[in-house]
Amino acid sequence: MRIAKVVFDLPLEEPFDYLIPEDLIVLVGMRVKVSLGTRPMVGFVVRLEPHTTVANLKAIKAIKDPVSLFDGKDLNFARRFANYYGCSLGEALGVMLRHRRQPPRPALIPTAPAISPSTHLYHCPDGNYTPILNDLTRGRTDYFILVPDAFLPESLSLSAEQRARTGLRSQMFEAFAREPFIIMVDEDNGLYKQEQSPRYETRQLVLMAQAVYGFKVAFIGATPSVEVMQAVKEGAAGYTLAVAPALPKPMIVDLSQYKFIEKGILSPPVRSALQANLQAAKQTIIVLNRKGSFSVTRCSGCGHILKCPRCDCAITYVRRAKEFQCRHCTAHLKEAGECPECGKPSWRSYGFGVEHIQKELAGLFPTARIASFVREDKAIPPAFEVLIATQVVLRFKGRLKAEHIVVADIDATLSRADMRSSFRAWSLAMHARCLARHLIVQTRNPTHHAISALAADDAGLFYAEEMRLRRELKFSPFFHWVAVVARAKVEKTAQSVINDVYNILLKNKAEAISLTTSEPDIPAKVRDRYRFRVMAGATAVLPLMALIKQTLQEVKNRSAVIVTVNLDP
Repeated sequence: MRIAKVVFDLPLEEPFDYLIPEDLIVLVGMRVKVSLGTRPMVGFVVRLEPHTTVANLKAIKAIKDPVSLFDGKDLNFARRFANYYGCSLGEALGVMLRHRRQPPRPALIPTAPAISPSTHLYHCPDGNYTPILNDLTRGRTDYFILVPDAFLPESLSLSAEQRARTGLRSQMFEAFAREPFIIMVDEDNGLYKQEQSPRYETRQLVLMAQAVYGFKVAFIGATPSVEVMQAVKEGAAGYTLAVAPALPKPMIVDLSQYKFIEKGILSPPVRSALQANLQAAKQTIIVLNRKGSFSVTRCSGCGHILKCPRCDCAITYVRRAKEFQCRHCTAHLKEAGECPECGKPSWRSYGFGVEHIQKELAGLFPTARIASFVREDKAIPPAFEVLIATQVVLRFKGRLKAEHIVVADIDATLSRADMRSSFRAWSLAMHARCLARHLIVQTRNPTHHAISALAADDAGLFYAEEMRLRRELKFSPFFHWVAVVARAKVEKTAQSVINDVYNILLKNKAEAISLTTSEPDIPAKVRDRYRFRVMAGATAVLPLMALIKQTLQEVKNRSAVIVTVNLDP
């Protein structure tokens, strides 16, 4: 008797046993056609056994591929992937397969001990990565450059060979088994986090794969993540400091020192810099991470905030489209209508967006060529004196060099309910600095450690304080939280499932694992689905995730609910 252990691209933990017919040659790593219950399915063979304890076995119907798609190293990596990010082995293999070319190509990494795995960090504060990339790839044809954004290769001035060996997050799975050298650019970029389940962090998968496949890794970035800097501090990685040319210190503008007579967001120092640049025919970029004109619209009668009809969040008014637009879904409102609370159509809009500043500048400098750039725009306007943009403009490092760049509202990033808010604010300013000769940051929090580090032009000061706070507050990389979120169209259904998750976690958890009570997620409703969450935390990921996976197997009545697991959200 020959038995195949088969897993599926589904949240099913244990493999299923299938009888191998005498006329089929089945190998580990192949895909096979089988029946799962009454459904025809394609699964992955992960093990072969001579016997089974299962009675009345179903037989494999056919093989899907003539060769194995995954070898022993691939399966080892997939198991690590699944254990770390809380998915099934079949789901991990499914992710890997979707991003590999077919048919599989032979691995290029030699099996002899010629590859000495190592990890190096190249910290490049001026954003000029091209010389480092050229040094790392000179004379080589066995590397892969991983970038967070399709726009970045153009900014990096890559050669034809380098471009051919550059790809996005999803393409790394093929590179793992082929290339002995992985170069990851801007590993701290949020675009490296997978937004669909399984919600993996690319940097972690690269390091996980390095341990399995044995390749070398180089991280290049202007603002290395706290996780990488802590690894460097602990001696787990090589550290190479790229020598950047001296840059002028950023100017920090304390907004609490100015009392504005007219409504606006731009301080007197910013206005002075704009005036000087216009007179000298030099460009200015203003970064504000809110598109539209107003971020909040409130009823002046009762104070009710106008929200998206599908999401539990304020809706943004976009003047150029003459409508309200939701930042979470595709909802558009041409008119606000009557207030649902008091019945009066007495709306007033507040807050600042890109369009609002554009209007403010047009009043201050009526003859200036003022342009805007948001995510929906295809290209930077070709001729401008002042550009108002969202953070998407950071894609154009290396292609823009203004005289001044102004981070107009860094406090909006600092005030987010997010463990990475300080890092994201500091990183935003540092990356913005790469687009101009001078950086101006407006804030009402001049003593915040991210702002103090900018004022002192001292990255070491920022990392030291950020690590101290994260250790004290129990955040990554010293402590890890997993958010389990239940989503459903019926509010009580989602709440019931997440309550079950909480109760099972509470019953089974070890003393070292922390647990929050179940509560509405933020936002509590997105795209017509209500969201509730519970969070569990521990210093070690694997036992924490094992508890989460065990818990979800015990939760019943999940057919109408989508449950997602997010490590270090």
